[in-house]
Amino acid sequence: MVVTCTYPTPELNGVGQVLRPGDRVALVLRVGSAPSRCHTGEVADVDEHGVRVTVRHWAVEETRAFDFFAPWSSITAALVASDDDDWEAFSEAAATFQERCRDLP
Repeated sequence: MVVTCTYPTPELNGVGQVLRPGDRVALVLRVGSAPSRCHTGEVADVDEHGVRVTVRHWAVEETRAFDFFAPWSSITAALVASDDDDWEAFSEAAATFQERCRDLP
């Protein structure tokens, strides 16, 4: 699922949160909000300020020993997989997604 985020809190059809702890994500950030435009990993926490992600680089199957926080105002889009989704397929899609985001202006 690709989600366009709105500030202050993204919602899906007003029914519930789009991002939940445990989801896997590839977040696309606004230009200048971080050194990299795309951050991938597992959602560790979500609140009214933004989302904390345990960083994972899917292309090399590597998890980092730190988390990345992105405020809602910095997120422009997200590739999202929940427990109901095929996580192996998401890993492949996220690796491609992350590579393509490197070419964004």
